Amino acid sequence: MAYSDIEAAARLTAITDRTYFWSDGDDELLLGIVCNDMFSPAADSELVALSEAPALLALYRADGCEGLMRWVAARRAESTQGARP
Repeated sequence: MAYSDIEAAARLTAITDRTYFWSDGDDELLLGIVCNDMFSPAADSELVALSEAPALLALYRADGCEGLMRWVAARRAESTQGARP
């Protein structure tokens, strides 16, 4: 079944405590993925556009929280390619 972006985000947030909604005060609503202590010993989360929610919901249903953490790790690796240590 295909869900709209907001419906997929709401369903994902309803079935796991690893996601939440966030807004910076403007009109944009984002989905947060909680990564506490997964990449470093600190409170951490990854903010993503709601357009990612349908794929993340499918990933969660297939692989659970581990799938979400792998997705975040891959996304962070992409954003730091070429960065200096």
